[in-house]
Amino acid sequence: MSISSTLSRQIVRNMLIDYLDLSLDEIASLGTFGIINLWEDIVPDSWDPEFFTEPVFSLDEQTSIKRFCEIWEQTSDATEYDTFEVTHLRSQKHWAVFVREAQAARAQLSRRVKFSNEIEEF
Repeated sequence: MSISSTLSRQIVRNMLIDYLDLSLDEIASLGTFGIINLWEDIVPDSWDPEFFTEPVFSLDEQTSIKRFCEIWEQTSDATEYDTFEVTHLRSQKHWAVFVREAQAARAQLSRRVKFSNEIEEF
């Protein structure tokens, strides 16, 4: 049984809310490559304007996610090796920006509650 595109979007949106709730300590616990790869598991095509559409993703949410996709790409490109060291992450400007932008995107997505992973809400 396949799920609808709306339900698929709702599930991804919920996963993004969880993913974007990051701190440097949490990044260190999973490792930088782990965090980078986890994003690719959730959003395999990075920014896809045909996927991130209303009504599941509001226009403001779309803007925030697109911005975070750009930051993710920059951080991914700047990360040369996997690290689990918080002190190293604190010394890397791109990871500080990554966390700040993740928090901003999460705040935007959190203005609306998580949607059902089982029932279409639109």
